[in-house]
Amino acid sequence: MAVVLVCGAGLLIRAFDDIQSASNGFRAEGISTFRIALGWRRYGSREQITRYYEQTQQTLANAPGVSGVAFGSAPPLMRQEQDENNVIQLDGQSAVEAASNPFPHVQFISENYLEVLKLPLVSGRAFTRFDGEKGDPVALVSQRLAERLWPGQNALGKRIALNRSGTAAPAFRTVVGITGNVRQRQLAETASLDLYIPYRQSNAANQYLLVKTNLDDSAFRALSENILWRIDSEQSLFDFQTYTRRILDGLWQLRLSRMLLILFGGAALLLAAAGIFGLMSYLVNQRQRELGIRLALGAQPGMLRFQIVGQGVRIALGGLLLGTAGAYMAGSAIRSLLTTAKTFDLISYAATVLVVLASSILASAWPAERAARVDPIIALREE
Repeated sequence: MAVVLVCGAGLLIRAFDDIQSASNGFRAEGISTFRIALGWRRYGSREQITRYYEQTQQTLANAPGVSGVAFGSAPPLMRQEQDENNVIQLDGQSAVEAASNPFPHVQFISENYLEVLKLPLVSGRAFTRFDGEKGDPVALVSQRLAERLWPGQNALGKRIALNRSGTAAPAFRTVVGITGNVRQRQLAETASLDLYIPYRQSNAANQYLLVKTNLDDSAFRALSENILWRIDSEQSLFDFQTYTRRILDGLWQLRLSRMLLILFGGAALLLAAAGIFGLMSYLVNQRQRELGIRLALGAQPGMLRFQIVGQGVRIALGGLLLGTAGAYMAGSAIRSLLTTAKTFDLISYAATVLVVLASSILASAWPAERAARVDPIIALREE
């Protein structure tokens, strides 16, 4: 059990490190975030929504300590679930054919969204302030979505529509750019299928503000509230948090599992070492007369130490063989839940073997030392 738990903890630690070092497709460092949800009574039209967010972006971007402001309805790794299935339809497809298309993650963004998040533009162009209500309907697609919808073709200039109602004549948008891939829900999953629409061509009233700043959390919150309440004193601002903290919060289950496995593995290792210590102490006590005779006949204390420790190591090796098989099955279970984990990781297995063997040697060392110090005369007299 100690081998299974310690090795499982090692596999999770390695998987966690791989997740943290893996590229998520954008840069979250130095970005503070909060949310704005505009009430429909005060902001019931697209024009009112656009005007509020334009003013918010311009005013906040000019504040001291702020170097960039963007916003999006559901930025990656925010754990913002979308309530409806985003059925998309390609130009030339019927509504029935569109039902076989994948469901993309749809997001309504500002024109500098890619710039603030350092999300690469693979080809084409980003949105501009002229992609508004009076402009041509446009969209951006992620590289993975473009490959799924138009395999082997150039997605630029293709037309795509959101057809949530299943109508026969949806409003088509022209794909003007292809972005890099991001992981939308979890760092451990594959890249998502993303469709981006300019907020000026939507009624997206709920947005995450993404602010590039060097201010600490409390100073940034005070600054944002002071500036934005001048625009609308009744508008609430909430859910202040750095982007990096949001990403780490999304890993809490993995972090908790890792901590529990480390704790349980350590406890099991202590119990295993205590068991070996107790067993070897018992065996030394049972062999007092034998050990005394061997010492009296000229046996070297070092040889007795080696034999006692070797017996403890042999017991540990039996546990290692059984535990390694159990660790492999545990690794398969972890792999099924976490794609970045490895069923067999040489470093984790080697570290487990070394730790278990070292604990076994230490647990056998004290009984071995007692065996080497047995007084032959006292041992024979006690018999």
